[in-house]
Amino acid sequence: IGLSVDPVDNHKKWAKDIEETQGAAPNYPMIGDPELEVAKLYDMLPADEPATSEGRTPA
Repeated sequence: IGLSVDPVDNHKKWAKDIEETQGAAPNYPMIGDPELEVAKLYDMLPADEPATSEGRTPA
């Protein structure tokens, strides 16, 4: 299972891009967490982080 702070629609675009460029799409489910609830629950982000993923960039 993958977790991303992006919405599910972004995951679909990402998977399509991977399939087009690499010849195979990811074969695991992705959880969309744009409100950062799961990421904060498991201390992947600080509890005082803003409430949405808007403006976040990959590390």
